[in-house]
Amino acid sequence: MKKHPPKRPKQILRSYGDHLAGVAGLAPKTCDNHDRDVSGFLEALRIGKSAELAKLTAVDITRYLTDRSAHYQPASLRQVAASLRGFLQFAQQQGWISQDLSLAVPAIASRVHHDLPGYLSEVQLELVLA
Repeated sequence: MKKHPPKRPKQILRSYGDHLAGVAGLAPKTCDNHDRDVSGFLEALRIGKSAELAKLTAVDITRYLTDRSAHYQPASLRQVAASLRGFLQFAQQQGWISQDLSLAVPAIASRVHHDLPGYLSEVQLELVLA
């Protein structure tokens, strides 16, 4: 039996949510986070039905995340990027997009903190530095 592609964003999200919960086995809260992230993406790019996903380009995805980077902390933006990667892989599996656009989702850089260990006393730290 041939699957009918979803016609509206809510149906796209429901289909993806069913996949996350039923196939991937993610917890409800995690599914909610992915739903929020993908919903924002679909809304920002004005994706109204699954057929419009076929028009997405790597530039659209990069531009979306670049625009969000001004409003998100790196850890939050990494979560959004991970949600998009998963969704784009799912969309390709469903035949909504022809190429693996998940590869176009950039890695999100963050500052690495190289703090000194907190378990050394001040005297021990002075000895190490000497």
